[in-house]
Amino acid sequence: MDQRKIKRRAVIVAVIFLLLAALSAASLVKLQVAHGEEYREESENSIYSYEEIPAVRGQIYDRYGVLLVGNVIIYNVRLSTDFVAEDDLANATLLTLTGLADRAAVPYADNLPINADGTEYIDPDGPWQQYWEMYVKARKWDSDISAADAMEKMARRYGLSDEYTPQQARKILGIRYELELRKVVNLDSYVFAENVDVSFISMIREHNLQNVIVEQSGQRVITTDYAAHLLGTTGDMTSDSEVEYYTSLGYDLSEKVGKFGIEQAMEEVLHGWPGQKMVISNTQGAQTGEEVIEPARQGSSIYLTIDIGMQEVAEQSLKTTIETLRQSADASYGGNAEGGAVVVMDVKNSEILASASYPTYDLDRYFSDYGQLLEAQNNPLYNRAAMGQYEPGSTFKMVTAAAALETGIVGVATEIEDYGVYRYYESAGYSPKCWVYTSRGGTHGIVNVSQALGFSCNYYFYETGRLTGIKKIDEYAAKFGLGLPTGVEISENTGFTAGPDTLSEWYESLTIQAAIGQQSTYTPLQLANYVATIANGGTRYQAHFVRAVADGDTGQVLESDFTAVAEETGISPATIKAIQEGMLHCTTEGTASAYLGDYPVAIASKTGSAQIGGDSDNAMFVCYAPYDDPEIAMAIVVEKGGKGSLVTDIARDIFDYYFQNSDRTTSDPVNSLIK
Repeated sequence: MDQRKIKRRAVIVAVIFLLLAALSAASLVKLQVAHGEEYREESENSIYSYEEIPAVRGQIYDRYGVLLVGNVIIYNVRLSTDFVAEDDLANATLLTLTGLADRAAVPYADNLPINADGTEYIDPDGPWQQYWEMYVKARKWDSDISAADAMEKMARRYGLSDEYTPQQARKILGIRYELELRKVVNLDSYVFAENVDVSFISMIREHNLQNVIVEQSGQRVITTDYAAHLLGTTGDMTSDSEVEYYTSLGYDLSEKVGKFGIEQAMEEVLHGWPGQKMVISNTQGAQTGEEVIEPARQGSSIYLTIDIGMQEVAEQSLKTTIETLRQSADASYGGNAEGGAVVVMDVKNSEILASASYPTYDLDRYFSDYGQLLEAQNNPLYNRAAMGQYEPGSTFKMVTAAAALETGIVGVATEIEDYGVYRYYESAGYSPKCWVYTSRGGTHGIVNVSQALGFSCNYYFYETGRLTGIKKIDEYAAKFGLGLPTGVEISENTGFTAGPDTLSEWYESLTIQAAIGQQSTYTPLQLANYVATIANGGTRYQAHFVRAVADGDTGQVLESDFTAVAEETGISPATIKAIQEGMLHCTTEGTASAYLGDYPVAIASKTGSAQIGGDSDNAMFVCYAPYDDPEIAMAIVVEKGGKGSLVTDIARDIFDYYFQNSDRTTSDPVNSLIK
């Protein structure tokens, strides 16, 4: 390169460097000489404090991105951490603040366990009695100090003048107590009032109250009227186990946590982490600036597997069906119907598309209505879909068929004649009858396994059950996941498979009862997964409610692979085919044909009536569709619903919704997000 060009460039660089140095020097002179005294004064007259930036909890969506649980911005009123002055100005500020709150009917936090006159103790809620005892101990007062003496000591400690009435003193000291308690107990910073309206904020600003801060925060909001049992809610830590567990994770005691459902199951995913900021105030208490030291981290968002549209259909249809059944005067036709449940599942991966339980409740009013809900008829708080345990009745017969076929006790073409009364144990005084003999005095004649499933022939399954034996029947029940956890994220019961290993006394005759779905109990969730396993050819997946987890700030998907195989049952295609044909036969010619035989999509199904004592049976119904290329499976239970065929309208409503909205899967926005 030309030497003159190099020298020219070097000169330019040197000039630029000298100019920058001169500018820096000028700035230093300005800071240190021209404005040095001003900045020194400002620094000396500023008060620096550190405050928490509230975290925002992750949002919950349905499988198509419909928001189910989110957050809204609310305004809270709190007091600066520097609000500790022991002078009458601070006390006057507190009296004015409580007076404004009383005038505006704004509730505020005051947990001092002393009555309004300051003369007697009152019983505090939750852990607040323990907190008071810790406060007393920290002050080194006698543990049995009277309320009046405690008030007197607090008044002296906080510089209350004699001009205040006992009622005014009590109001001031209630807030003083809350503020100082934070130094004694590991609680979050004190919030005076939460979710206040704009008019109250205006009142505060008009009075120019020092060290009283209005800040934004997030509040949980439920945007759907459905899925109450599944979504769950958040609340304060109330048990020792909650406190111990969450504080070990770094939670503050005042943070709200999931209490049940998805909110609880996915707590550590949804939970956001608070940040910290430095607040700068002048000596008069007015805020002059702030600086974020560590930003708050929003919790991750969750996409569920449920379709909230299908969930609505399932809940409404379940409710309508039960209320309609109750209008019957005949208990055998559902006149005594009580609660029920529906679970709908994708047969290809056991994603749960809907999970309905009746009766249900308004999740938004969970805490306010809790006492009434506890006493309400038929226990609306009980999640029957995941927790209800029911004898499966004839819906269990596919298990017995699989065990008998796979062990070679019968073949696909083997025929057994139904004589109406099963007399094998007659000498022992036990002669059970096929349902058709009891109701009509007839029999099913000679039937093979598929026909026996379609007509729900008890006699056939008495015989094959006895020949197969209880151990093999129980073995195949387990293959289908009955009596085992399904894998769902929320709390569930695992049911109970009856047999010599689970009951202290077992009689051979009990085997034929177990073969037709008596003795054992399972949840609707387990029954749906069992039918999904039949529908897909014998692969049992872990049932799940979570489809994807996304970053709460960016929306980027963090995890989306929640499908897992629980067991390859190893059941032969020939056996699966015979069972599937039997379930199709149930819809086209058997016990469900009068109700679903005309449906435009071929449905495989099985009805059941589980005896529970008295004059009513539980109605059980399981099904899947389309028959030729299965997509969804479901299980329906109605307590004291009479018989399974009476609840098939629920299945029809859900199938109508699903097949009329099948184009949604092709334009699924979450699918594109995941991919």
